[in-house]
Amino acid sequence: MIKSKFCVQCGLCISSCPKKLLRFSEITTESGEKKNVIISTDPDSCLFCGACMRVCPLRH
Repeated sequence: MIKSKFCVQCGLCISSCPKKLLRFSEITTESGEKKNVIISTDPDSCLFCGACMRVCPLRH
C-alpha cells in the first residue's frame, strides 16, 4: 500500500516495479493545492514482490 502522505516522490518505487505498475499522478488536495502522488495502474496485477518497499527511503 502506498502511503501518499509520507511519500517523498523520489520515484525509486516506480523504476523498481518489475511489472511497471506504478506511476506519478497529479491530484488536487482539499485546499486546492496540486500534488504528485504515486498510484498503481493495475493493483490486481501486483506480484507483492516487495521491490518497491525495499528501495523506499521510508521503508513503509
